Amino acid sequence: RLIVCGHAGAKGADEASWHSRVWRALQGRAATVPTEDGREILVWTEGPQTPIAAKASEPVVPPPPLERPAWIDRPPPEGAAARRLTPSAVGGEPATGRPSGHDALDAALDPESPERLRGILTHRLLEVLPTLPEAERAAAARRHVAARGRRLAEAVQAEIVAEVEAVLADPRFAAVFAPGSRAEVAIAGDLLDPHGGTVAVAGRVDRLAVTDDEVLVIDFKSERTDAERASAGGGHVAQLALYRRLLAEAFPGRKIRCALLWTAIPRLDEIAADRLEAAARRLAIL
Repeated sequence: RLIVCGHAGAKGADEASWHSRVWRALQGRAATVPTEDGREILVWTEGPQTPIAAKASEPVVPPPPLERPAWIDRPPPEGAAARRLTPSAVGGEPATGRPSGHDALDAALDPESPERLRGILTHRLLEVLPTLPEAERAAAARRHVAARGRRLAEAVQAEIVAEVEAVLADPRFAAVFAPGSRAEVAIAGDLLDPHGGTVAVAGRVDRLAVTDDEVLVIDFKSERTDAERASAGGGHVAQLALYRRLLAEAFPGRKIRCALLWTAIPRLDEIAADRLEAAARRLAIL
């Protein structure tokens, strides 16, 4: 038996639906049968119809009772929970009596402060503008900053746009924004500690450029003074060290390079491999 049903919306049934096509094909060939709700259906049969005989009911034999296993009453074994690290919240440099870069910035800046808003706008432009044709970038940047940075003075808005344009136009950073590079890349994975435990890591890379030979990891920094840069730089070495370990597993055989791009200077500071290794050891990461 095949039952063909259809759906009729506010404008009625779709004439191209299977239901409409079958209905038209059965006109004059199928019997019209009224239903209990006053509608009609078409019933078409071919050849003699033999009713299916009902099987005689068989007595139901209940299954034998199951023996309750002993383990069902035991509590589950206690396993060591995986340690979790968020790259943006770790600090890996030797103790200096100062908080890490993110902590210092968070403590010093009000969530609605002009400094924080400036950093957010700078990061956003560096994420989006490389995807646009060069001729359209300046106008798009001005529109975005004017719309999202209304609380900033026009002079500051112009500085943000000029700063980002200078970074994108600088040939020293061509590899950072090369075709195929990606912005705001989510990254997560498990690493091991010296005791065989698992360390769960999850974060987001500002910019990632992958070639056949190497992987370039970039963290944008918009701090404008030497003091701010000195405070921020140390803590972010640990952040990049975690990204480096995760990416080394994702891209075996390729060199993993990590750098900070200071947008206000502008300058690209690549972090030496031995410094990244030392930061990973301080975080107890193999």
